[in-house]
Amino acid sequence: GALVLDAILCARSIGYAIPFTQAMTYVPSINFIMIMPISVGGIGVREGSFMFFLSRIAHLMPEEAGFTVGVLYGISAYLISLLGGIALLTAGRRK
Repeated sequence: GALVLDAILCARSIGYAIPFTQAMTYVPSINFIMIMPISVGGIGVREGSFMFFLSRIAHLMPEEAGFTVGVLYGISAYLISLLGGIALLTAGRRK
């Protein structure tokens, strides 16, 4: 749910809309492809998967926009993880 919403918001931030039903189909597939041991952290695979699914399969946006959604999706995942790591580190100091 949250990852699907993240992808929808990343696309909306660059001016494209991904219908919720299509996002529910493609984003889990993209995440599954990302966890395969093809590259470090899914970098490159994520962007290529977003390009393929959103541009070639769904025809929702040009390939450049699909690539950009993949980059934004990765950046948002890293930022959310960073915030969680900071919260974890600071929670340990309070005890």
